[in-house]
Amino acid sequence: MEENNIQQPVTENVQPEKKCQHKKCFIARIILDAVMVIAIVVLFILHFCQPKTEAYIPSVPEGKAGTGEILYVNIDSINEHYELIKILKDELEAEQVKQNTIFTNREKAFQTKLNNFQQNQQSGVLTPLQIQNSQAQLENEYQQIMADKERVMNDLMTKQSAANDQMLDSMLTVIRRINSVRNASFVFTYGYGSQMVLGDPTKDITNDVLKELNKSFSKK
Repeated sequence: MEENNIQQPVTENVQPEKKCQHKKCFIARIILDAVMVIAIVVLFILHFCQPKTEAYIPSVPEGKAGTGEILYVNIDSINEHYELIKILKDELEAEQVKQNTIFTNREKAFQTKLNNFQQNQQSGVLTPLQIQNSQAQLENEYQQIMADKERVMNDLMTKQSAANDQMLDSMLTVIRRINSVRNASFVFTYGYGSQMVLGDPTKDITNDVLKELNKSFSKK
């Protein structure tokens, strides 16, 4: 009698693997949810916990409001008829003429020395050492003349700038004094080549400004 070879069915180990996969997915989901919660908390902190800046409130300038009137000053007329400008201009021109004369004489004297040196050098009466020393002396003298000339010209420019500032300060002082009565909102200067070509003559206060500026220079 033949023995029945009954083979037992092979059971694959599927169920444990499925459980493992489900477990991994569950853990991953927990981690993802935790990350989302942390991100939300961080955004909340950044949004609500930053120091609040105060709203900008523009300041209101102090002072009396103007009437809206616009006044004008002819700067060309001021430059032509303001006595202080004439005085300062004459002083600066006189100083410039004086300094030009001084440096013209110094340059002529230097040129004479240079010509004498060149003649002696060509005639062969100078030794090499004398030539070297003379050249050094002439070079130093020329550089000194140029440095002095530049310094003097810079001084004249500084004086010119100071004179312009003095004139402007005086004019602004007078304009403020006049406008303390008229209380115009704006006072402009105009002149040749400016954008303003026509203006209401009743708004031109040039003569009033000149009268005040020249009070101290009027003949008694």
